[in-house]
Amino acid sequence: MNDQYTEQLQRLVCLLFVLNEMPSRPARKQEVIEYIRQRHYMDFRPEDWQSYETQIEPRWNTDIAFRRKDGVEWGLLFKR
Repeated sequence: MNDQYTEQLQRLVCLLFVLNEMPSRPARKQEVIEYIRQRHYMDFRPEDWQSYETQIEPRWNTDIAFRRKDGVEWGLLFKR
């Protein structure tokens, strides 16, 4: 297995794909999450549906928000 393809990187790639594919722009977080879930773009494990200790939403929803932040910081989303 290649260490470069972390779960975080896979989720970022999924997010970038979805943001490019979605007709509404800019897409809100809940719209993106619903789009991913309805189209089964991610293979969820039981722990993905649990929340982090400091959150109430499923952990994969929080992860998508952090991947968006990564995309912005790495210059993959929005022009600076």
